[in-house]
Amino acid sequence: MKPLLIGLNLLLTAAVIYLFVKVNTLGENSTEKTKAIKTDEVVTNKAVNSTGVLTGKIAFINIDSLNEKSLYIKDLMKELNGRKSSLEGSFQSLQNTYQNKMQELQESYKAGIASEAQLKAEAQKIRQMENDMANKQVQMDNLVTEIGEKNAKFQNDVRNFLKEFTQGEYDYVLSYSSASPALLIGNAQLDLTQDVIKQLNTRYEADKATKSSKK
Repeated sequence: MKPLLIGLNLLLTAAVIYLFVKVNTLGENSTEKTKAIKTDEVVTNKAVNSTGVLTGKIAFINIDSLNEKSLYIKDLMKELNGRKSSLEGSFQSLQNTYQNKMQELQESYKAGIASEAQLKAEAQKIRQMENDMANKQVQMDNLVTEIGEKNAKFQNDVRNFLKEFTQGEYDYVLSYSSASPALLIGNAQLDLTQDVIKQLNTRYEADKATKSSKK
């Protein structure tokens, strides 16, 4: 059963870092979309601009800082680490019990000290443990899927927020990170990172307080 445990641990580790990897690729995805941006997408920005004219201005956001200071990500990673630890602990306990039961069953069979009915009963318990470990794998798969969905929602929320936040002042808002350093130098006055983080966190805390009051 060790290969299964290794596989589970790899998935757990991947799940914990998945959000950061995906959010970091926001910079790459944004750059690609900027290169291939369509005329109607530019017109949409122009329509939001109060002057009705393209500004030609480009702003940027540091994804590393967003990952580090986003309260949403902090809360999510805290939750994921808790669930990860719980899955690891329960799986390890199941594996230890499984190995002990297998050894006992083999020894009883070789020694001939257990009846056929007893051997069948123990074999049934072992099959149930295998099912339980398989269920843990399903839970891990579900956790990975959930992370992907929450990450996609977070990226979408950030994009929607930026549209509202910039009000058409910028034609492009790029992202960069140490993992994807597409932006090597930029005017600090065009760095929206801290303002975006502050307002996203304010909204998140307000939403969390509202949900908490409804419970």
